[in-house]
Amino acid sequence: LPRFLERSKIQPRGLTFQSHFFIADLTFQNAGVILETGIALGTKPNRQIILITQGSHEELHCDLRNNQVISYNPKGSVSEIADALVAAARHFETQAELHIRSVTRRLSPEAIQALNWYGRLQRDDRYASLHAGNLGPYFTGEGARQTFDRATAELRDKDFLWTDYAVGAVPGGDASGMHATEFGWAVIESMWSDLCRTRDGT
Repeated sequence: LPRFLERSKIQPRGLTFQSHFFIADLTFQNAGVILETGIALGTKPNRQIILITQGSHEELHCDLRNNQVISYNPKGSVSEIADALVAAARHFETQAELHIRSVTRRLSPEAIQALNWYGRLQRDDRYASLHAGNLGPYFTGEGARQTFDRATAELRDKDFLWTDYAVGAVPGGDASGMHATEFGWAVIESMWSDLCRTRDGT
């Protein structure tokens, strides 16, 4: 599959707020479908909303008639619906990349270096975390620990990192480290093509 389809999510009804794009069958104008369609229209870009119906557009609720709605029947329109899904995924991917670029420009150089170091650690060991015991190549010399702490605090405050605190993880005490959030990984993978998260079986 293209990258934008691999990274985009289609969620079933009931997860309207969490899904990257939304598809609804307006045939029979089920009240729940109409309600969630209204939520989607109010919270998502129109290009990430796909509306379909087996009926005529004139039968649709007046608030839905002016939207782009694909008419389909059981034997046809599969390619048109598939094209709409691909277009929605491409639009999401474009918007996500623009957002990543915008947010990354507001990070300090030290925070970007900390993200890079985390990606490099993960490339070698998927269980590795960012922590003060291994500052890496970017945080050296006088004040290295303070610079590292400021950089990682910035990343946690902006939801690029989360803290993993494990009680009794080491003999005689606890252990902690920091890992990239989904958004943190999206930034890492966007900035450095050689740094990708390791998944099960890969």
